[in-house]
Amino acid sequence: MDNRYGSLHYPSMRKHLPSLLALTLFMLFTSNASAQPRFGIEASVGQSIGVTTYVDNAVYVQDNQPFIADENADSGISLALTFVFTRVEVGLDLRWFSRDSVTVNYAGTENLPEGRIRPDGSVDDAGIQYEAVEPITLNVARGRGSLFVGSLFAGYRFYLYDGESVQFYVPAVGGLVMTHVQEDSLEYEFGLTANTGIGMSVDVSSPVAIFATTRLHGLVTPTYGRQTDASRAATKTGETTFSATMDSFIFASLTLGIQFAIR
Repeated sequence: MDNRYGSLHYPSMRKHLPSLLALTLFMLFTSNASAQPRFGIEASVGQSIGVTTYVDNAVYVQDNQPFIADENADSGISLALTFVFTRVEVGLDLRWFSRDSVTVNYAGTENLPEGRIRPDGSVDDAGIQYEAVEPITLNVARGRGSLFVGSLFAGYRFYLYDGESVQFYVPAVGGLVMTHVQEDSLEYEFGLTANTGIGMSVDVSSPVAIFATTRLHGLVTPTYGRQTDASRAATKTGETTFSATMDSFIFASLTLGIQFAIR
């Protein structure tokens, strides 16, 4: 019987079997034993900066002259606690934005009558006429409360690269948001938020990893402040019905943190 296949091919296959087995085990290990924790906790700190304004068409008074201005949400600190379930993230983040400037778009054609500034600092400008001006940014007095933004969120991480010690991912996140200007008598508003960006995680020593993310966030809430004031301002500035009833805000963030893999 011709045993060429037994004498030639079978020994050759047996010679390479250890290498094939090692390669198979390596592929199984790298596909199932990546640094993604089945359950982990992330604690982070970061910086946020407003891309757009949140409180728009607010009446700002200087030397008794009223102006219609957008309140700039400048930079501020952020804190976050996130629970990670393999590719799912659920958590809470807290952000503060300074309010040190306004961008003036319209100027009143007459001084504001006495008694028009309410106890909460808002202005009753009924009857005041405005004219458009070249937008100008003005610094305002210190001591104004920060814009606070807190959110409960959940999302999914799409991994671009899932190595044994380094991972790159794109988060897609949505949730509930609460906003508050931290001054007496000012309200809390609730709405919706979403964000995406890119993140990187690097193992330091099991079970600890460090990570960094940069994200673009958006949120929408009912109009912050009195609805009657917002409707009057929208009429005077030619804004849409949406602008009169809703406020939106876009901001960017950079976050650094530590991840602890529980299991």
